[in-house]
Amino acid sequence: MKIKLRYTPGDEITFRLRQSDQWISTTINAIDYENNLVYVTGLTVALDSIAAVKSYKPMIPPAVGGTLWRSGLAGFLSSALYGIVFRPDNTRQFLIFFGTVTLSGFGLKQLSKKRRVYTIGDKYNLRLTDLNFYIAQPGS
Repeated sequence: MKIKLRYTPGDEITFRLRQSDQWISTTINAIDYENNLVYVTGLTVALDSIAAVKSYKPMIPPAVGGTLWRSGLAGFLSSALYGIVFRPDNTRQFLIFFGTVTLSGFGLKQLSKKRRVYTIGDKYNLRLTDLNFYIAQPGS
């Protein structure tokens, strides 16, 4: 399976240079396709000098985990308050259910923050390609 990460001017990128072990997070300002140069904020980077790229492509959208976490927490707190005040028999089941929803949402939220590191070398390589087709819409 081929993995293609596409970056265009205006995108944020996190990379590490070959002579450094520090990660740089910045925005791409321009790309010089003829000379294999990437102009980022305050820096001009030759494509050959990039040792690794961190990608932020979550398996699930971060909003799903956040929404599940917030709704589970609201349900848990409501059930706890209702159980303290009215003492129904099924309070424990509601607390277990909403506690599970809250923890699942928190776990999914943390999974969506995971970044994958692509080390440039034998398995992954970088290329600058500029092939864009702009098709005019009728009536534009």
